[in-house]
This record gives sequence, C-alpha cells and structure tokens, in this order.
Amino acid sequence: MSNLGNIISVSLRSILKNKRRNIFTMIGIIIGIAAVITIMSLGNGFKQTANKQFSDAGASKDAALISFAANNFDNPNPEPFTDADIDLAKQVDGVTDARIKADDTFGLSSEAEIPKKKTDISIVKQKEVTNASEGKGFTTDDNDMKNRVVTISSQVADDLFKGDAVG
Repeated sequence: MSNLGNIISVSLRSILKNKRRNIFTMIGIIIGIAAVITIMSLGNGFKQTANKQFSDAGASKDAALISFAANNFDNPNPEPFTDADIDLAKQVDGVTDARIKADDTFGLSSEAEIPKKKTDISIVKQKEVTNASEGKGFTTDDNDMKNRVVTISSQVADDLFKGDAVG
C-alpha cells in the first residue's frame, strides 16, 4: 500500500513541476478529439446528402411494376396474384411493402414504392398498346410469345423515375 502512495506522490509532483507541458498536452488531446468528431460528422453529412441525391435521381430504383396480360381475354382471372405471391415478394431483400388493392375501374391496382417515394399503379387488361409516348409498347405478339413487356403511365414515370423510365 505504501508503494501506491509513493506512485501517486511522484505523479502529482511531476504534474506540478511541468505545468506548461501538461497544459499543452491536454490542449493537443482536446484538439485531436474535436478534429476526429468534426471529420466523422462531415463524412456522415456528405453520405446523407449523396444518398438523398441518388434517391431523388432515381439511381436506387427498388420498385417492381408488374403488369398482367391474360392469354385468354374471354375469361380472365380476376385475381392473378395469390397471397403466396405477395408473401414471396415480401421475402426479397430490400422490399419494404408488397400488396394488391382491388379497383373496380381497372381490375387490379397496387402501390409502387422506392425509398421516400410512393405512387399508385393500376393493372389494365389490354391486348396491346401501340401508341406509347416512349419505348415500343406491346402487341398481341408479345402476349402470345409471353415476352416480358411493361408499360406505365407518364404519371408513374414522373413520380418514380423523374420521367426517364425507359431502359
């Protein structure tokens, strides 16, 4: 125990003997810690700004717009997607929400969502769309060949992709 008292006594005498050196050392430590905190804060701020700008530009497109075109339009399936399909979509990494809403006007509708943006979409039963404002639309041949073609309205293109949805 006397050894511990001796160590404390020598330490205090050393601190009091070199006051200027100890003050400068403490100032250096404080400045160093403040610099690290400032750099970390700036880095996090730049990261959030970049993520926001990429999200606004549509670079992080985490949305799937699903269009259903029946092979037989005489007797179409009123609900082509089952609860199992919705559960499967929810299990995909990054999917925040998956659901189908019934709409008497268009048959089926849903909600498309990318980070910080949402819009309603409708699945319209049409055999072909040939007058698309951008892209090529789809024809009955696309339906017959079961090509994966999707058309969206200009409103959905503006809401989710800033108007640049082709590609």
